[in-house]
Amino acid sequence: MQHLTQMGEAPIGKLLLKFSIPSITMMLVNALYNVVDRIVVGQYLGTEALAAVTLAFPLMIVSLGIGLLAGAGASNIASLLLGEKRYEEAAQTIGSAAWLGLAFAVLLTVGTANNIDGVLKLSGATASTLGPAKTFTSVILLGFIFQAVAMGVGMPIRAQGRVKTSMVIAVSGTVLNAILCVIFVGPLKMGIAGSAWATVIAQMFGLIISSSFYLTPLNRLKMSWKSLELKWDLVAKIFFNGLTPFALQLISIIIFILFNINMTVLKGDTGIAAIGIVNTVMLLVMLPVLGLVQGAQPLIGYNLGAKNPHRVRQVVKITAFWSTLVLTLWTLYMELFPESLIWIFNSRDQELLHLGALALRVFLIFLPGSGIMFLLSQFYQSANKVLPSILTGLGRQLLLILLLIILPKILGLWGVLLSGPFSDAPFILLSVFLLIHEMNRLKALPPRSEPLASG
Repeated sequence: MQHLTQMGEAPIGKLLLKFSIPSITMMLVNALYNVVDRIVVGQYLGTEALAAVTLAFPLMIVSLGIGLLAGAGASNIASLLLGEKRYEEAAQTIGSAAWLGLAFAVLLTVGTANNIDGVLKLSGATASTLGPAKTFTSVILLGFIFQAVAMGVGMPIRAQGRVKTSMVIAVSGTVLNAILCVIFVGPLKMGIAGSAWATVIAQMFGLIISSSFYLTPLNRLKMSWKSLELKWDLVAKIFFNGLTPFALQLISIIIFILFNINMTVLKGDTGIAAIGIVNTVMLLVMLPVLGLVQGAQPLIGYNLGAKNPHRVRQVVKITAFWSTLVLTLWTLYMELFPESLIWIFNSRDQELLHLGALALRVFLIFLPGSGIMFLLSQFYQSANKVLPSILTGLGRQLLLILLLIILPKILGLWGVLLSGPFSDAPFILLSVFLLIHEMNRLKALPPRSEPLASG
């Protein structure tokens, strides 16, 4: 149980570094896959194909949200249970998470398959992009079940302190995805369907290796057939704990659709492609920070369960500092050299180059404060405070929706771009205030009686 006890005893600084580097590496590789995928599609197949992939993005977000509902919910619950030394119940979260992810993924797959055209038109598909978008979506649907179950059983691996193992599992699938995408779209000339098949095969591979972990000596939880039974009480806990990241993904779909509709009216297919690039760059920038926050999550959850408030405060302070610093540096780069990022995706379309650079400069101007918002939401989830997590997590997204409905009618393109900073600013300030409040509350709690290693 050394990997478990270290979360409550080892020096915080070294421990957070140990946990975060694999998570950051995993997130960076995931981000790079999204970049490689769009580079391959954009360079080989052109702006229209890039727009078609972008149109399928809302469905991919829903699938990711289902995975997070099961995986993040199970990981948070397992961290608390391990801190409380309730090992058998922690093992049972794995089976319940798998069933939860499977059920939601089946609903998504069947529901979409029955009305692909309607779903894509809702995303903003035009006559020129509907065909390739439908081709891509018809294939990508096959992988939703694999992804949801893989995340449901894979994300709780981090709760055991096996962050490196979790990283290897995620990175191997992502690397396979990128390699297959290049081969299928390039030499094999499978077109836009090749990119989708690469993703489905990698998701299947991810499920196999995630599940296999629990059969190895690395797994410290005593798994049995009983662990795989459906436990309704655990399903409820996992559902409500994972509801915030799931709801955020659903809300982001509405946002994405509003972006597509506005940009289609204002700039046509080039506008959709530009938004797709901005979203990809934002993923590239944010996923390392999310990796840092995810690396902190098992430490926060375990030490909350073990009643170590001082260690929780240390983890939060260090995570807040580094996430803000990283995002500040990235924002400076995007403000100074945005064209260099757009050029990677399509070096021939000058209109796309100009529009994408402008969108990066304006929409992501307050990006440095986003790390605090994610950290606060993760803290509430780790503490099993469902309602505050939902309210703080969704507030900014709901304001963004309202602004995307109102501002473009008044300011046109600038209304779309300014909706980002106008929705970010108030919730960054609110998140800073609430996080300080939570840290002061923890500071007032009595420390655990036995001595702890500092760091």
